[in-house]
Amino acid sequence: MLSFDIQKILGAISSCRQSLAQVKTQTNPNPIPAFPFRNQLWASAYGTVQGKDLAGLSTLITAVADASYLTKFLKESFKGIEQVPAAGKGTVSGDKIVDQINDALETVQTGLKDAIVNFANYSMSTSALDLLQQPGVGKAVVLLLLSPTPDLSDAARNLIGLVFDVDDRADCFRAMFKNMPETTFAAMQEYLTKFSAFADHFPDASPASKSLVRCFNDVLEVLCASPDGLFLQEDFVRPKNVAPPGPHFLNFWKALNKALATIFKRTVAWTAYYKTKDLVEWMRDALILGKDVVNKWRVVETAVNGLHQKRSSDVRGKMIAPFQEMLPGLLKWLRLTDQELLYQSFSIFRTLLNVFRETSTRPLEESLAKLTKYVSDARKDGQAKSRLDGAQLMLLEQALSAFDESTSDDDEIQIIGHVPAPKKVAKAPAPPPVASTSTTLPEKRDKKTAHRDGPPAKKLQLGTATKPLQSKLAIEAKRKASASKQIFTSADKAKLGEPARFPTFQKATAPPEPSSRKVVASGKSKQAEPKNESLGWSDDPDEASEESDDDDQEVAPEVGLSALGQVPAPKPHKVQKPEKPQEKPEKKEKRQIKTLDIPTAKSAVQERLERSKRSQYNAAFRLRPDISGLHRKILSWKYDHDGTIPPGEDLQLNHVPADFRDYNQYRAIFEPLLLLECWAQIMRSKEDPPKSYQCKVTSKEYVSDWVDLDLSITDNPPREWELTPETDILLLSSPDNQRTIMAKTVHHKRDPMGPLVRARCFVPGGMDPGLHPGSIWAISKIYSLSTINREYAALMSLPYLSCLPNVMTSRLDKAPSADSAEIQRAMSTLSVNMPQATAIVSAMKTEGFVLIQGPPGTGKTSTICGLVRRFISQRPTPINVPEKQGAPPKAKILICAPSNAAIDEIASRLISLPKKINVVRTGAENGMNASVKSASLDRLVMDKIELKTGMQGNSVEETNKELRNLRMELDSLKHLRQEKLKELTNLPENTPQRANVQQQAQNLGSRQREIQKKFNDLKDKSRSDYRTLDSLRRQMRKEVFEEADVVCSTLSGSGHESLLDQDFEMVIIDEAAQSIELSSLIPLKFNSTRCVMVGDPQQLPPTVISQEASRRRYDQSLFLRLFQRNPNSMHLLSIQYRMHPDISRFPSEAFYQGRIEDGPNMSELTSRPWHTQPMFGTYKFFNVTGVEEKGKFNSLKNVAECQVAKAIYRRLSREFEVISTTRRIGIVSMYRAQIEELRMQFCAEFGRNIVDIVDFNTVDGFQGQEKDIIILSCVRAGPGLQSIGFLSDIRRLNVAITRAKSSLFILGNAPTLERSDDTWKQVVSDARTRSRLVNVTAKFFAQPATAVAGMPCVSPVKKAPVQKKPSLSAPSQLTEPPIPVPLDLVKPRELKNQPKRVASTSTPSSATAPTLSGVAPDLPPPVAGIKRPADEEQELPKAGPSNQPRNPARPPPPKKPKGPSLFIPKKSKK
Repeated sequence: MLSFDIQKILGAISSCRQSLAQVKTQTNPNPIPAFPFRNQLWASAYGTVQGKDLAGLSTLITAVADASYLTKFLKESFKGIEQVPAAGKGTVSGDKIVDQINDALETVQTGLKDAIVNFANYSMSTSALDLLQQPGVGKAVVLLLLSPTPDLSDAARNLIGLVFDVDDRADCFRAMFKNMPETTFAAMQEYLTKFSAFADHFPDASPASKSLVRCFNDVLEVLCASPDGLFLQEDFVRPKNVAPPGPHFLNFWKALNKALATIFKRTVAWTAYYKTKDLVEWMRDALILGKDVVNKWRVVETAVNGLHQKRSSDVRGKMIAPFQEMLPGLLKWLRLTDQELLYQSFSIFRTLLNVFRETSTRPLEESLAKLTKYVSDARKDGQAKSRLDGAQLMLLEQALSAFDESTSDDDEIQIIGHVPAPKKVAKAPAPPPVASTSTTLPEKRDKKTAHRDGPPAKKLQLGTATKPLQSKLAIEAKRKASASKQIFTSADKAKLGEPARFPTFQKATAPPEPSSRKVVASGKSKQAEPKNESLGWSDDPDEASEESDDDDQEVAPEVGLSALGQVPAPKPHKVQKPEKPQEKPEKKEKRQIKTLDIPTAKSAVQERLERSKRSQYNAAFRLRPDISGLHRKILSWKYDHDGTIPPGEDLQLNHVPADFRDYNQYRAIFEPLLLLECWAQIMRSKEDPPKSYQCKVTSKEYVSDWVDLDLSITDNPPREWELTPETDILLLSSPDNQRTIMAKTVHHKRDPMGPLVRARCFVPGGMDPGLHPGSIWAISKIYSLSTINREYAALMSLPYLSCLPNVMTSRLDKAPSADSAEIQRAMSTLSVNMPQATAIVSAMKTEGFVLIQGPPGTGKTSTICGLVRRFISQRPTPINVPEKQGAPPKAKILICAPSNAAIDEIASRLISLPKKINVVRTGAENGMNASVKSASLDRLVMDKIELKTGMQGNSVEETNKELRNLRMELDSLKHLRQEKLKELTNLPENTPQRANVQQQAQNLGSRQREIQKKFNDLKDKSRSDYRTLDSLRRQMRKEVFEEADVVCSTLSGSGHESLLDQDFEMVIIDEAAQSIELSSLIPLKFNSTRCVMVGDPQQLPPTVISQEASRRRYDQSLFLRLFQRNPNSMHLLSIQYRMHPDISRFPSEAFYQGRIEDGPNMSELTSRPWHTQPMFGTYKFFNVTGVEEKGKFNSLKNVAECQVAKAIYRRLSREFEVISTTRRIGIVSMYRAQIEELRMQFCAEFGRNIVDIVDFNTVDGFQGQEKDIIILSCVRAGPGLQSIGFLSDIRRLNVAITRAKSSLFILGNAPTLERSDDTWKQVVSDARTRSRLVNVTAKFFAQPATAVAGMPCVSPVKKAPVQKKPSLSAPSQLTEPPIPVPLDLVKPRELKNQPKRVASTSTPSSATAPTLSGVAPDLPPPVAGIKRPADEEQELPKAGPSNQPRNPARPPPPKKPKGPSLFIPKKSKK
């Protein structure tokens, strides 16, 4: 009888729907039958059922479950039903039917929870299990657990919790799956089927959809999440003595996808009945669920196949087919106006199209046509049709091009010639082509052939090689005859007999415009599609390019897929592999084609649209090139291999030339050198093996030649042990260390049970080292690919950069001359000197590369700040156009530098300018100087979130803490309740004591259910808050970049994903001579109007670990290569403001041809008290008689020089108190062992806090810093010593002696240095000539000043004519191979990763410097000073305004008014 009443309710709902449909179609509606619902019967049933009446409870549960997917209806959604009148007895009028249905549903659904609570109060888990095992009850309980009605879902959760001792909804699902799997899958399939039928026909199913999304988020996590997802467990997927459950899994999969497709299709109609704020959250969760479902298809497929590695093609087809139904509904969601929902919709679209491409599944033609039209309309009508930006539309176009059948591989076309159009006006012959980056119609080549130009790359072509970009051959079958008649004349036919001509190469970096020449052919063209991992392409970089047939039917431009692919993508070049000899198939005759240059007119609008499309198309490959081949190559290496060449590689190593024929040669030279450097860095990581942790393989999944592993770390790594996806390389080692394999991080998260890692290994041919589920391995993080990834991406994107010709040829235009009056104005307004003003004014007039050479102390940072100020003052002000959505973005500058310290110096100076400039510093805050953290991207985003919502950024953490407290309380309540229930079994009936215990047990159960509900609600809130915060971060990050004037980043950081959607009018690279060429290419991907490179090739070269690569000039910067070919295009900053004239004299003459001048009053400004002390002064060369000896790190030391250095400090600190209290002294050497020896001896004599007063560092580690006093220890000394190694590197010598501001003391053995190197001979000769050369021992500095005053210096010898050594700035000098960098040298990149020490309280503005590796454990780490520390007595004069405190955080812009609709109307009003 109860079930009969439920069927009556369902029948009334169905009749109501049919009548409403007739009203809306203006058809005479059928009468709605009345349904005799028996309210009293249900009230009696709920009231009389006893706690132990299992049969009665079973009847109630199974009856109510039939309507579990229903909830009370919203009357607004049935608007119009009131027009249906009653038609006599047995019918009901439309204005009453909805109320009657809602009343009946309320009666049915209200009493069940109380009945189950009454049962649970006095029942043990065994009694509840008996109830659950009643016929139909298990299935009914799962249906109730999925119900959108809270009372029903709470009742089911209470019952399951009582049986299996679980609390939250996800644990209830897991318990039912594990204990009653077949019943649970059947219930879920039934629920999803009923929901889909209901939601597809009724006017509103939003409440049911919201509940479904929430519940199946839990279900998907229980089944698929690593490491304990049930689909990953063999005993669940392949149970013993039971039929394989694969068919249940597949049916569940189909039903879930059908329900999601229904939600996507019907939500647009449901939005009419709700406010936007009531829909956004669950719609976002629906999109995230949809994306998770798509991402987990391989996990489900593996489970359906029973965890077998071999996949069934039939199963795969059934897995992918349900996705087809999603596309049409999702397309409606691309008309959303909410940015977060649109972002999620776009994300799931790309994921779906990627899956289709990976599985060679073509989307339905109807879906493709609609999506193509959407993109076309969005391009044409802008935001009237879509809120997607140009980059997102471009990515959709790129994804769709994989399914474009406008090309065919049935026929090959052979180009037999190219006939240019006759020119009307004779022109001067064009210069030779810069690079073969584009061609009109390149000849067809075999896929296995090497590049046309340059040496063959063989195995080195890791990713998508850049073939000369081709124009697409649009050949339409229906036009063949007519085209032939229109194009061919008798003269044309005669031309066909002429000898074939080579196709013309165009000097262009972007893909060519759609060709206007007519094409004559009888075959179809062939087009290769790109394969790009970062665009959503396959993870398999060896997958063949997709090629398909051209449709014979003519397609309308606004609908056809060919409209999206006017410019074909570059074709991937595979790694050449030896092929087995095989019989040659019968050669197929190739089609022949001849191209004719017949000019056709184009409108300005057409030209503009084509340029825009080409720009958007190129952006995909320019900003997100495919780098999967790099990972394939690196992960194929054997970590245990020793040697300078990567294992299994046959690298073709060549020297970097001054210029290149084309991009193919460029890549063939740089790619193997990059791999060589990557291997060298991995080899260096072996010197200090990282700590490993035990992990367990919880699941394993094959994807082509890759295997994805889910790893659960059973050890407890420290909190700071974090892994970065796609960047960190892991080493997995077997317990016996006999087997190792490298892997890359795919995902990492922290779990209460321990960190969970998803890693990917390369196992070609199934060469699995035994990574079986359940096996134990040791995991360690050995290397970060962060910089290598971005350098390789820069190499791959180079063909799409506007600067390609300059990079290939090393040619720059001559720097434009600047008007003297304009220079004077710049000097006045920007507070800079004449060389700086000249460089600034000229740079702003130049497009392309601008080179500025800044010798030490000449104000490079001031020049950069002046350039930024001038750019901001001259940029146009964005105008808000009414019909557009907001104002266009303002022009921005991107400033980069190789190191955090260098970019922080610039950012800090910009922040302190008097006129506020919005500066954004990207990167991790823990790597930034304290002075710029207020401008960090993360800090600015969180400030905006706090201002917008009042959140402090820790609500998620607080919620998680509360969840843990609730869990502890639940465990306590359950334990107490179980004790009371056990006590009841021993008490007699009908006694006061029993009644008291019963009441206590009831109270505990009531409290337990209350906490359980609170726990579930809080868990849902925590998930929602996390997603909301993630969405808010994206929105606020976008606002921060929109408001920014300047973005500051390291060179590597400029390739971060967060910057890829930004546009920069100008790029400035500081310290450009210290970065390798590929690093300098990273920020060029933004195709800015100009790139200003500031640096000094006379100072330290870039850091390169591989000696083999260095010998081939891989350590040469792009700045230096351009400078060598264009010395007249360089702007020299020629006035120095750092050094005393006595110090600057020699470097100016020796390294800069005497072109460096001293700033005004430098002698007075750098005068210090110790200058009057005769044994010190401003500059001395102290000739020390000592002998070098072997030290740590395979390096050298000189104990005698250490003793002299101590004596100098001892005397200075005793006579001048300021020396012993401030960080004015820097002691530098070119040898690590000497720095270690100096630090140890100083600590032994002066105490451990000496490192807070004196900076000890190598020359390489000291670049960019300055001190009042520099003591340079040369180390090299010994009888007969003829070579001084890299001490002869004049760039290091230049850096070493130009760190000093007021005094420079060189400690060295003059005879050794004089006979070993020409430059050092000049140093000694200069000191002797100027009476600055003094023979000393440590005892010399213990003499009284009066004794020293009369002591003459070493007498100058007669000055012999010395041939001046060519400066490094001479191009002829620079073309020589550089001196190899020794292994014992500390590199800046190495220093950056070493631990830091907190600065002394006496110098709050001083930055801490990295510690040298190998320092004795009992010594505190050394601290290096920063450039121009604030605690000095005098500030040297420098161009630019003085520092000012940063202005307070700027408030966010006013909130934009929200549109009235969540979706863009289909037809926009004009």
